[in-house]
Amino acid sequence: IVRFDANLRAVVQIAATSLANDLTEGQAPDDAARSTSAELASRQHMVAIYDDRGRLLAEAGREDDIVVPLPPAGQIPTHQPVFITIVETDDLDDRHQLAMQRVTIAPFGIEFVIVAGGSLEPTDEELYDEAADGR
Repeated sequence: IVRFDANLRAVVQIAATSLANDLTEGQAPDDAARSTSAELASRQHMVAIYDDRGRLLAEAGREDDIVVPLPPAGQIPTHQPVFITIVETDDLDDRHQLAMQRVTIAPFGIEFVIVAGGSLEPTDEELYDEAADGR
């Protein structure tokens, strides 16, 4: 799971850089959020970007049965992502890891909350198989 968290941390950092680049190019915050989430989401990762009031600006790659429990922005750290594990609403065996971080894009002073996540199902299956094999 350490490797998984490192990947999510990297997605959050890349999203912050992408948002800064888009704002520097003159995009509005909503447009920057949409393009960043669309560019970074994949089959392995979902990306959601919120404003400083917790309003969803954009998301991509989120499965329908995943609810992102976003705490108030003031409770989300700025210096590094916080990690939480959630379960799908329809399948309690399918867990997802989320990384959340609040970032302020200087010199614009615009604050975003970036959430990157992915399914832990492949990791859980690998661990289960190793345990079953006695490794």
